[in-house]
Amino acid sequence: MLLTVLEIIAFMIAAAILGVLLGWVLRGLFSKEQAEISDLRAQNRKLKKARRELEASSKAEAATSTSTTTTKIESVKAVDKAASKPAAKKAPAKKAAQPKAVATKKAAVKKAAKPAAKVAKKAASKKVATKAVKKAKVAKQPTKAERVAAQASAKLGVADIIGRVGKSTAKDDLTKIHGIGPKFSGLLKGMGINSYQQISQFKKADVRTVSAALGSFSGRVERDNWVAGAKKVMKELKKK
Repeated sequence: MLLTVLEIIAFMIAAAILGVLLGWVLRGLFSKEQAEISDLRAQNRKLKKARRELEASSKAEAATSTSTTTTKIESVKAVDKAASKPAAKKAPAKKAAQPKAVATKKAAVKKAAKPAAKVAKKAASKKVATKAVKKAKVAKQPTKAERVAAQASAKLGVADIIGRVGKSTAKDDLTKIHGIGPKFSGLLKGMGINSYQQISQFKKADVRTVSAALGSFSGRVERDNWVAGAKKVMKELKKK
């Protein structure tokens, strides 16, 4: 009887020790996961800040380019206006002294010069306007650094999406969804998207984030409607 009591006490002590050790281990794992999440959020904030700075810089460059173009157009207009003005009128006495043939010739030259000045003015304005449009188009295009920053930020957003829809260890064949080939399947699984269930739970904001994370392939998620495709595959599998 005494041995039985001692065995029970020893078992309880061992169970208590194991419980304490297990608590330490679980606490350490939880702390590590929380630290990783905090690091990811800090990186996301830094990337958002960098993106805002790049956008502000691009807007400032576009504004400077537009101002320069406006100044050039005004300068060209001033030159054309000065060139199209008729020569100053001479004194009436000298004008009367000129031969009639010379006066007629000068009038014809002035009359012919006006349309030519107008044509030159229009051509110059059109050329300057074309250059301004080209510069504006170049300014609107995002730089490589902006594209990389946006894609990195979107990938961090995908981690938040997975935290909401849940991680999955399933090895679903994502190529069964319309629009997803082997390459897209590899990219999605590399980001932690492994199952039809995860994709079927995407909201509109999630779709935009995943699309941006695909980089140069962005837009395919919306165009091929992967969310509806995932739901369709799940229904077909349930029927089987």
